[in-house]
Amino acid sequence: GSQDRNEISILTMIAPLKNRSSTQSQIITAAELAVKEANAKFAKEGSPLHITLVIGDLDDNPDIALKNLKVEYDKGARLVLCPMFSAHLIAFRSFIDRNNMVCISPGSTAPVLAIADSVYRVIIDDTKQTQMLAQKIIDDGFTNLAIMYRDDLYGIQFYEYLSKDYSALGGSIEARQYYPVNSVTYVQQIQNLRDQLVNSGVDSNETALVIVASDEILEIIQAMIKLDESYYSSFRWYGTDSSALQNGITNNKKVAAFLVAANFIAVTPDVQDRNSKVLAELWPRLGATDKHLFGIYSVLAYDTISLFAAVAASLPPESRNDMNQFRLQLPIVANKLCGYSGNLALNEFGDRLFMPISVLNIKPVGTEYLWNRETNLVPVGQNAAGQIIINTCF
Repeated sequence: GSQDRNEISILTMIAPLKNRSSTQSQIITAAELAVKEANAKFAKEGSPLHITLVIGDLDDNPDIALKNLKVEYDKGARLVLCPMFSAHLIAFRSFIDRNNMVCISPGSTAPVLAIADSVYRVIIDDTKQTQMLAQKIIDDGFTNLAIMYRDDLYGIQFYEYLSKDYSALGGSIEARQYYPVNSVTYVQQIQNLRDQLVNSGVDSNETALVIVASDEILEIIQAMIKLDESYYSSFRWYGTDSSALQNGITNNKKVAAFLVAANFIAVTPDVQDRNSKVLAELWPRLGATDKHLFGIYSVLAYDTISLFAAVAASLPPESRNDMNQFRLQLPIVANKLCGYSGNLALNEFGDRLFMPISVLNIKPVGTEYLWNRETNLVPVGQNAAGQIIINTCF
């Protein structure tokens, strides 16, 4: 009936129902806020549209998560705020395509997913990040590199692209070590990395160490501190988007001090301007006491919900639940939409066209440690003519 046409349901497959990481909790908070504010906007405009958020259960295991997605599909879910992890998206992709669903991820960056399908991403893929990271390491004067990375799609692809970009600039990979994602201990992998470095004969003071890790970065560094703090902190450390802005790191004074000693920086896709008036309004509504501690993913999750809402509002009532129409309209609306993270324009693969990339470091402030934005590198993106374009939202 006409009531159904105005009722838009969005399923989140972003976090488990229990034992969420702080990042996952922030993302759910942002999605809930975006739904509340979209509904208030519809009501104010006299629109009968109304969005409901259904919180799905994202298991760590992609196969179990897929079973949970199928259960929600049977209950009527068609629009999905999709997982951050690319391994989950790979598991979901054929089911989503086959069953005519529309899925938007605020955080998956694996280049392998840059294909035309029903999976959209409001973040740039890792190829942009690896190019900038490789260039930054070379610019900082390091031609030797050690890399430790997650043994999952994100980690493996990040390693492959970074080593290609870094080698092309004349750099040499002296050691590489992956680790199982749900490992209980990382001691063996850390030891393996050290053995490779010792065998290569490079000086740790002249070597960069890249870590491609998510929440587990904390346990890895704690293990390194126990094993040999002075050796591991003598490398110049670099991190990626998955470790940037993690509260766990800055809240742990021993780990934060270690990373300050190692001159740690993290390279991450970022919002156009962390200090903009626009964002200044959003941070407190998200419950961010310190805007630097609130990750980009929360902002992207908010923008994803806004995008779903804007597409629904742009369609005539009879087409709102027609996923083919929804999919056709999505890039058209995205190209014109200014989210909190900037312009949401998508490329031909349904991925974010451009975003700035920031370099973040950790700074001691009084007795605390805080994330600090060192520099905002050139916003990355090309238009049809191949010109670099700057995101001009704010």
